[in-house]
Amino acid sequence: MVRNTAVNTTDEIVKTDLDEYKMDNPYFAQFSANSLEEYSEVLLWRAYNDADYKITHSAAFYVRTGGNTGLTRHFVETFLCRDGKPIYATDEYKGDESLLDVRKNRDLRLQLFMMTPGETLSPKIMEGESDLLKETPAILDITEKRCVTSHQIRKGLSGNWYRDGNTCIEGCPVYRVAEAYLNYIEADCMEHGGTSIGTDAAKYWGDLRERAGLPRDYTITVNSTDLTKESDWAVYSAGQPVSALLYNIRRERRCELMEEGFRMTDLRRWMALDQVKKFVIQGVNLWDPT
Repeated sequence: MVRNTAVNTTDEIVKTDLDEYKMDNPYFAQFSANSLEEYSEVLLWRAYNDADYKITHSAAFYVRTGGNTGLTRHFVETFLCRDGKPIYATDEYKGDESLLDVRKNRDLRLQLFMMTPGETLSPKIMEGESDLLKETPAILDITEKRCVTSHQIRKGLSGNWYRDGNTCIEGCPVYRVAEAYLNYIEADCMEHGGTSIGTDAAKYWGDLRERAGLPRDYTITVNSTDLTKESDWAVYSAGQPVSALLYNIRRERRCELMEEGFRMTDLRRWMALDQVKKFVIQGVNLWDPT
């Protein structure tokens, strides 16, 4: 797998405005570069070309504007803290009174792939233009330029700047080594009745966790998981809770493959969509803590 240059950081918040954590970070850039040829983790990808073939997309533009979407609070709460424990089982969680608090001491995938208020989106823009993320949630902006939950996705943000959304040329990963790892880990767990995994699966999982800034030892997470405090629909299959081990494998899949188009298929495969009934989507905390 490609390396994550943020993995050795010890700060509460990764300074994601720095190039070393954006396009100079292979882990981040494999979702954002114009060409993905140099990223060994990407086994199959789709290329775009505006100059010669007029084959483009709009994804990178909508990432920087919000695109009438956003990460839900329940999804954000799924990410572990850096000690490998869920937010309800650790002193490292700083609460959700602000987006900066939410990001402190968290799984690096949340820190890298969720926007920071006020961050520079692109260092190179047209004269007279501005490309900073607003400090306040833009939930009332026009449909194409709002983030409805204010937890704005950052995965796929490139160094390119676009005035409109029809000329994006960043490559699109189709199949990554990380997906193969996750497929193997889950299948291995199912082969063991949902209660254990083999040494190969444990190694693959450790590699994924280590790159995300978490302890390699998955049992730290499993042993501190209380399924009754987890809001993820993936806790259940056909209305019944699964084992803490299997759920945490599903958690890993959700966090690693965020915004890559797997979630609906996974929920169907797990028979977990019945949990949607009466579910209320929540976003960022809008209220003054006092």
